[in-house]
Amino acid sequence: IGKQLNKVHRRNPEWSIVVLSLLFAVVGLMSIYFIDTKVTQNPSDSSIFARSLTFTLLGIALAVLFYFLDYRKIRRFSKYIYYGTLLLLFLAVNNNGRPFTIVNSMPFMAIGPLSINLASISPYLFILSLAGLFDGWEWDSWKKAVLGLAMLFAPVILMLAYPSFSSA
Repeated sequence: IGKQLNKVHRRNPEWSIVVLSLLFAVVGLMSIYFIDTKVTQNPSDSSIFARSLTFTLLGIALAVLFYFLDYRKIRRFSKYIYYGTLLLLFLAVNNNGRPFTIVNSMPFMAIGPLSINLASISPYLFILSLAGLFDGWEWDSWKKAVLGLAMLFAPVILMLAYPSFSSA
């Protein structure tokens, strides 16, 4: 019965959104390529197109991964994702230069050849982790309710303190 139910309730992608997204990605990459070749006169000197292509392919791979990911399997890691993201965001706000690189007054974390802006990725990680943490949370107890609200507002405070272009 379970396999039959799985076939009936299998999610179908919205193909129009997928096709439009890929179309916009291709048009954007073509624009970057033509601008890159006209500006530099030597495509091998510039890495703007190569980096754009790399990040576009990485984004498509991550979208496919997140589409097929069973989020129930990572629920047990919610606490580690939450506290790890909170720690990295705290270190980025109170930056002493390590392990972050400052670009336009914003700290970026370098992982190999990739540089990650924690302000961009942390809301997704917090939503993912808080969904797992608050599943089955006892909101009836006032102590648990206060702890839950503190867990909600701690990331908000750190994200508001994060350096951005508007505060530069």
